Amino acid sequence: MTAAPCCANWATPACWKCDAQWKPSLPTWAYPAPRSTTMRNNDARLLVLDRDAVATLLRPDDVRAAVREAFVLHAARAARVFPLVREELPGSAVFGIKSGDVPSQELLGFKAAGFWPANREAGGDAHQATIMLIDPRTGRPLCIADGNAVTTARTAAAGALGLQLLARAGSEQLCVFGTGVQARGHVDYALHALPSLKRVRYVTSDGRSSPAFETLFERRCDIALAGGAGQQLQAKRAGCCGARRGHSIAVGQA
Repeated sequence: MTAAPCCANWATPACWKCDAQWKPSLPTWAYPAPRSTTMRNNDARLLVLDRDAVATLLRPDDVRAAVREAFVLHAARAARVFPLVREELPGSAVFGIKSGDVPSQELLGFKAAGFWPANREAGGDAHQATIMLIDPRTGRPLCIADGNAVTTARTAAAGALGLQLLARAGSEQLCVFGTGVQARGHVDYALHALPSLKRVRYVTSDGRSSPAFETLFERRCDIALAGGAGQQLQAKRAGCCGARRGHSIAVGQA
């Protein structure tokens, strides 16, 4: 799948799947979803996607197109983001719910996610997420999916879109902060989005290199730890979203 040509123009929002033009001047309720004549209360079908199934479906080009479409829909008032739920849990954990809808596409759902630092002691990921899609006509659940890979891909895709819009043509170097899950996602999507990138330099909290991190990308670019304490400090002070020829910056989690 590729984005429709008109989607590349933010001034002309359109659906990347069907190329249907939106009307930014109209509110979301101006696009009522068609209602079925019967309600299937006894429909027990539910699609469940585990971590591996989700990961195989996430292709960088598709994810970038979907994230771009989400930004366009929200800017055009054709999609809504509902109030955030965020609460602290015992053990320094944090739990939250992010939800929203796109009435014209009959999309309704939420992501229940949070941060459980104790998971790291057991060798697991501190960030955890679960996504549920709901039929907006009936309230019936349609799909439950592991949200970890989606969260990583969506964040990386948003960063890649920023680089595409802000980086000068021909940018050759990327600097990323951290070597964790999100940092890996940022580098992967940046290399897909900007073919001109040749060098990746990374900054770590302890100033040490990460051979495992470098192995992931050594066949796609020249990757190395940002050299010297002075250079690392300079890179940290430049922690912003910007780019210029030969240099671009993305921020990732350690």
